[in-house]
Amino acid sequence: MKNFWRNLNSILFDETSNLDIKTNPFISQRFGLPIYAGARTSPELLKLVLRAKEDNDLLARRFLANLIIDAITLIKEREILVIPIPSRAQANRQRGINHLNLLVKEVSLKHKIEARNLLQHTKQVLDQTKLSARERLENMTGAFEVRNHIFTSSAFLIDDLVTSGATVRAANEALKVRNIQVLGVITACASAQISE
Repeated sequence: MKNFWRNLNSILFDETSNLDIKTNPFISQRFGLPIYAGARTSPELLKLVLRAKEDNDLLARRFLANLIIDAITLIKEREILVIPIPSRAQANRQRGINHLNLLVKEVSLKHKIEARNLLQHTKQVLDQTKLSARERLENMTGAFEVRNHIFTSSAFLIDDLVTSGATVRAANEALKVRNIQVLGVITACASAQISE
């Protein structure tokens, strides 16, 4: 295992950086929904998310997929239907990839999940990286709608990262309108619990 971390460190970071990722899966909560996370967000994990998302880095994506699989072990349901929370279309165009769909595909190679792309953006939203929690809520309110209805009454949302929970809240609200109960959110990493 030490060789894995050393190799990951040398590939993703310069030789002087110290990769110290704690990967204990945990359950948190945002807006009344359980968040099943593979690890707590850290600066190192944020670098991995960016490498997977912005640079289409396969090793980083596989690491995030393994964190999601760790998070899934916390869930009692055997068959899991997931609904990916979509990125902004502009972000996908700039990247040339749909990061979350590739991440879900990587997870499905190792764990039996069924994914349905049901959500779409209804408005342009700002990049949230520099927004406060309140600004994120305002930014994401009414941001999604269900584009294709499936005959299911419940599913899990899936995303690579959960911070304030504003995106989760907006996706949950859109699914509620179509009477789809969100059982929880599965993510590679989540920040510590924040007040809502």
